[in-house]
Amino acid sequence: MTNMTVSYALFPSGSPIPELPPPETSPLQSGAPIGSLTAPLTEPDPAGCTFEFWNINSEIYFVPTAPPPSQTWTVPSNDFSATAWYFSGVGPPVDQVTTYAFSVDKNAPISGQTPIASVDGVPWTSTSTVVPTNAAAVIVAKPEIAGFGQFVGWFQDSNGVISGATLSAPADSDIQAIAYYKLLGTISGTVQEDTDGGMFGLDGASVSAEPGGAVKSGAGGAYVLTGLQPGTVELSASAPNCTVFHTTLTVVAGQTLTQDIVLTRKGTKF
Repeated sequence: MTNMTVSYALFPSGSPIPELPPPETSPLQSGAPIGSLTAPLTEPDPAGCTFEFWNINSEIYFVPTAPPPSQTWTVPSNDFSATAWYFSGVGPPVDQVTTYAFSVDKNAPISGQTPIASVDGVPWTSTSTVVPTNAAAVIVAKPEIAGFGQFVGWFQDSNGVISGATLSAPADSDIQAIAYYKLLGTISGTVQEDTDGGMFGLDGASVSAEPGGAVKSGAGGAYVLTGLQPGTVELSASAPNCTVFHTTLTVVAGQTLTQDIVLTRKGTKF
């Protein structure tokens, strides 16, 4: 059996919201289908908090019903949490962007760290999590925070514009923004071609992970696939006039898996 703990938390403190149900743990059958979870858009207090995102088993959802009903979801084998995070609706507007770094894996803000790599348009102190908006500001997230993984996306609660790692804030805007970090996996190795004349590093072979991405092997056949979600992936490789390589691998968060690949030239005699 797998235990799922559902909770409702105030960001960034993580404190429970008195008007919403307390944390509840339910036993579930591993591998069984499970329905979506729905969080109230606002808690009942008229001056209360507003829903911002779910973190369900280290996956972020920005909709109150998650995962979306159209998405197939089965109970994982590990115990997991499902937390709906809320921003407080109390406080006067302030002309600034207040940023937070958030660990998806630990389901908590990363204390003592700014997620900001650079700011253009306004003065900014390099260790600060706050950016003034007396003028328009362009904020770029750090690509990685040691021990917490790689940047995977921004959230902002107002009129900012997000493009990849960049958050653009208009002048005089009041924005709370969260930069999410997650431990991802890597697969690396070399692609070799097996011919009658021996084994040779193969440049330009296509290597792909599904889900994940695709790359071409470089000098000596070296390849690296980064930013892979933990779990099962299908690794494939191909090159002109060679047989196709295929295997199933398990990607582990924060680790590099080595997988060397041998492609056999078609028509090679043994």
